Formats: sequence, structure tokens, C-alpha cells
Amino acid sequence: MVETGVPGLEQTGWDALRGQLNTLDTSLLFLALLTGATALSWAILSRQRGALLSLLSGEDIPEPDLIPARLAVSALVVGSLSYFFLLSLETLCTARSQGAAACASAERNARASLLVLAAALIRLYDLNILRCTAPALESEELPA
Repeated sequence: MVETGVPGLEQTGWDALRGQLNTLDTSLLFLALLTGATALSWAILSRQRGALLSLLSGEDIPEPDLIPARLAVSALVVGSLSYFFLLSLETLCTARSQGAAACASAERNARASLLVLAAALIRLYDLNILRCTAPALESEELPA
């Protein structure tokens, strides 16, 4: 252990603090990505509502293709939620040595993170299937 000049804080304490700050910085980055994805979702929804209102008012405008934008937003969400799931797994590994209460809480958090990530993956898969089948649906003749 190397003395740092601060009483009671050895070099390993500084390393732990540095690691926590790096985790905080990374978490803030992914939280910012989630916030940006939410803002993009609202912009897409606004554009979709505008197109629907134009259609209902009788204007003949082509429907905007919003699936690529939705795919991009969904991919940002999946990436960010993957990071937070991995962070919950790291917390679970750390909590196993801290007692039963901390371990039980970390297990619940890991399960919740997994379910949220699974929901985002299902949404991404659904959008990808919709993107792949959209041209086939447009080319089919609809019954009168």
C-alpha cells in the first residue's frame, strides 16, 4: 500500500474512487443516450401524428417511412439497457460477499434489468420484422 498524504486513504482507496468515478461517467453517458432516444421517439411520434392529421384532413401526402428512425432509437435503447444490465450483474457479484440482504436486493435488480432489456430486444426484433415485411405488404392488393 502506498501512502497518499491523506490520513487513512491508501492507494487502493484512490483506485476504488477512480473506478467509481469512471463507472459514474459511463453511466451518465448511457443515461444521456437513453434521454436522447426518448427525445427522438417524441419527434418521431410528432411526425407520425402530423401525417395522420394531414391524412384525416383530406390532404394527399405520402406516408412517411419512420421505421428506420424507430430502429435507430430502439438500437440506442438496447445498447444502453445492455450496459445497465451488465452493471447490475457486476453489482450482484459484489453483493454476494456483503450479506443476504444486499444479495437479495441485487438479485431483484438484476432480474428487473434483464426483463427491461428483454422487452427492448423484443421491440427491436419486432421493428426489424416490420421493416423486412413492409415492402411485401405495400405491394399486395388490398380487397375493396
